[in-house]
Amino acid sequence: MRTVFVRNSLRSGTGDPGGGNAVDRYRSLPLKPLCVNRFAELELARNVRATAELNRGPLLLAITGAAGVGKRVLARTVAYELKVHYGKVAYYSAGEAGTLLVEGPDEIAEKLLVQLGIPWQELPPPPLRCVVLRALIEQHQPLIVLEGIESAGQVLPLLGDLRAAAVVVTGRRPLDALRVAEFVSMPLRGFENDAGVELIRALAGHSAAQVDSSVLARLVSVCGGMPQLLAAAAMRIVDDADSAAQFVTELEETGVIDDLARELSLDEQPVAIAICDAVYGGLAPEDARAYRLLSLLPCAAFDVESAAALLDRTSAMTKRQLRLLVDRSMLRRYDARFVEFPHVMRLHARALHAVVDTAADRRMAEFRIIHWCTERAISLSKSLSDRPILAGITASLFGAIEPRYAGAEAVERASAEFAARWSIFVAALQSALITGRCSDAAALAIALWPFAYQTSRVAELIDALTALVDLPESSDPVAAPGDLMTRWQLLRDLAGLHERIGETDGAMKYLDRAAALGCGPGIASQLEWRALAEEGAGNVDAALVTLGHAWAAVPLMGDPVHEERAYHLIRMHRCRIGVKTAHFDAAEPELTTAESFFRGRGELDACNAALCRALRGDIADHHERYAEAEVLWAEALDVMLRYGKTAESLSLHEKLLQLADRQGRFEDAESHRDALHRLRGTE
Repeated sequence: MRTVFVRNSLRSGTGDPGGGNAVDRYRSLPLKPLCVNRFAELELARNVRATAELNRGPLLLAITGAAGVGKRVLARTVAYELKVHYGKVAYYSAGEAGTLLVEGPDEIAEKLLVQLGIPWQELPPPPLRCVVLRALIEQHQPLIVLEGIESAGQVLPLLGDLRAAAVVVTGRRPLDALRVAEFVSMPLRGFENDAGVELIRALAGHSAAQVDSSVLARLVSVCGGMPQLLAAAAMRIVDDADSAAQFVTELEETGVIDDLARELSLDEQPVAIAICDAVYGGLAPEDARAYRLLSLLPCAAFDVESAAALLDRTSAMTKRQLRLLVDRSMLRRYDARFVEFPHVMRLHARALHAVVDTAADRRMAEFRIIHWCTERAISLSKSLSDRPILAGITASLFGAIEPRYAGAEAVERASAEFAARWSIFVAALQSALITGRCSDAAALAIALWPFAYQTSRVAELIDALTALVDLPESSDPVAAPGDLMTRWQLLRDLAGLHERIGETDGAMKYLDRAAALGCGPGIASQLEWRALAEEGAGNVDAALVTLGHAWAAVPLMGDPVHEERAYHLIRMHRCRIGVKTAHFDAAEPELTTAESFFRGRGELDACNAALCRALRGDIADHHERYAEAEVLWAEALDVMLRYGKTAESLSLHEKLLQLADRQGRFEDAESHRDALHRLRGTE
């Protein structure tokens, strides 16, 4: 049976803030396959599957080729056929990332782990993500699809004992190093004439019926059989079938320049440019403008809201323009909510923008998307955390923006949207740095900090914050990260990220720099973080002394609400050290006081209340009040699991397991042992 490419056929059945569950992108594929006449390639994939099944080994396939050759369509078709053989499906596409980012294995593992059943709240820290992923692959033997891979180094750390799993990788580069892991290589080339003609007829419909097959075959030849170019050329024929022969003749003349470009190793592809120009020429002025400006988005994949912000248009108008550009094959549907710019079209749109639009247009478009990302991130940050923002300019911005979500589920909803939009936020942050909008970059980085700290998404922010704090002071409010308070907050936040991943020397270095600025309202917070770093380095005596200094500095904050919370945080830190050093009796009443305060603040301090409860459980266990200890630990565990505190959850499960073992409650012990295995992602 001959198969026909179906445009815009992916759909998602979910309504999450990210526009759909990535796993469902394959589960919800239509019944009709997505590619034209890739019979040899599909048969090779089936043979690889049969060989893997015969040898009881993994299916490993690397599909490579130039931009626009159809790697993604083929990979999705292969996955559609294979998915019935695998219990779980996990999917990664570099289209989700900013063009400035080549995501490493830890970042790829993060996205795959969520799809394999670990909620984002329970993700392990970055150094452990590949380890946990390898264990989950060994356990579940899933189908994993990795699109847009730049190097084997992004893939190999993800793979362990694959057994009967399947991994399908696509990339423009040959990825020869994957042969070490026994991947079967499938270099993809353009369509032969018959298959290319069929694709054009499928897309152009009745408009292509009146065009002679020999003309269409010439079109396939001059396009090198590249499906993305053929799709765009088909739209040109839809616009004007009568001039199809003349269009092809002009492309053939352009092809001579293409040969010269290849000889000179130039990036330009004149035929591709000519086809894109032809389709672009049929756009109305407003749609042509949208096409050009959308290429300035920092991510290849984007949604209506971010596109509307960049274009300065209503969501309704933007939605119509995106739909039109997708229908004309100038954009590509990513899922139910997101679209993306194909590589060839994006280069074409950027080149047009550089010629047609003014530098002022570019600056305004870049400003609008950075500003939108900053305001959205601040609104999400305020739903996630009400930490005091001391940075002068940024503080006023935070004060003017309302939380994105309110109510009982505000924290979870904000976290889910942060996770879905993380790539575009980070790409916008990098864009702000590159374009010299450092004050915007500072505000965005400060807004991203709470979610980065909670989920260990640390690497991207550390790089950005380091660049900001190392900038020389400037009188230009745009080119500088801000006033003294802003610089202090950036240093303090940078120290916090280093403390989060256990780099206590780095934390101390940036805390020293923050202290040198003499920011009075921030001294208590700065000393509190120093104490945490000292405790992490094992210097508990020094940490207690530093906490004493922090307590004395609290009145300098100048905000009664945050001062009260600061006292209780310091009290909790002292008690934690007290429990470590066996000063149980002094710690217990202090913990009760701190917990009562944190519980009164609801979701915003639920985890701190749970930390106090867990420490009270430790004290009860020491005094052999085992029933009380079990209740306290179990209640704390429920909260930690809900908010994704993986390390704390593992510790509490261990304590409950040991207690059950000591008491001979073997079924309870086994239950906690199973929970530990699930949380760690092992069998």
